[in-house]
Amino acid sequence: MNGRDVALQRPSASRASMIGLRALTPVAFADFGDLLSPPTRVGDRVLMHDRLPSVAGCELQMHLNRVTPGSGVLRLTQLERHPKTAQLFMPIDVSRYVVIVAPTLESGAPDLAGLQAFAVSGRIGLVYRRGIWHAGISVLDGEGSFVVAMWRGGDDDEFTTIPPVDIDLSSVPIVAAGHDDGIGSIGT
Repeated sequence: MNGRDVALQRPSASRASMIGLRALTPVAFADFGDLLSPPTRVGDRVLMHDRLPSVAGCELQMHLNRVTPGSGVLRLTQLERHPKTAQLFMPIDVSRYVVIVAPTLESGAPDLAGLQAFAVSGRIGLVYRRGIWHAGISVLDGEGSFVVAMWRGGDDDEFTTIPPVDIDLSSVPIVAAGHDDGIGSIGT
């Protein structure tokens, strides 16, 4: 999401389907991408370059996004994907955020029956696989920033309008205290 396209809106009186947030686990997210957790020991490194394989004719770009928080119910009316490249998000000063993804039908359109919304700990980054339909990231608990990395060049973005889907942010799973990896420590 590049800031000029609004995919999350406050709901109006019109009818929309409603989904709640699920706890994020590596298994639940496996069809859409990978989760990135920090090293567990001082001095260790987590290498991520293999998560963004190079794309012929494109250059690697990184930028910072600033995102305002959502609360209550958010209305999703648009999804995006990047057919040529994976896209990496690393949270900075984020407590929790929301990731919304959908599988792809054989036609190439998003499979709205498989649309999922996940609550994510701000200690965890993620990589959307090439071509994964997703919404712009929404943060919870206050404004936050993300480092975003992806290959750019030519026609990199595909957007599609979808029938309204409301995301119930009041169903946010609680991040359990005492877990240091942020993965698997999210539960209801």
